[in-house]
Amino acid sequence: MAYTRGDPYIWSDGERLHLWSDTGNDGWSEMEAYSENSSASGVAIQESKADEFAVMRFAEIVQSGELASVVARTLSLWGGNSGSNALGEIANELVEKLQK
Repeated sequence: MAYTRGDPYIWSDGERLHLWSDTGNDGWSEMEAYSENSSASGVAIQESKADEFAVMRFAEIVQSGELASVVARTLSLWGGNSGSNALGEIANELVEKLQK
């Protein structure tokens, strides 16, 4: 499932969250097939760890009062991706219930 496309390109394979940049190559041997003709490179972390980070970061965004602006920015930049579609379906309810 893709969350963002472009630079950065962030997607999940159901087990790991993959974070890629179109502007760097760290020489990670598994990625050689993907980066033969570009400098793209990335890293993958366990999706469960990304979920834990996401919940903590979400709490910080809510506490800071920035939820509405972050939701609006996310939807405008990343519309059409799976995560963005899910956010769009509940965006108004989230902001209404959680924004200070």
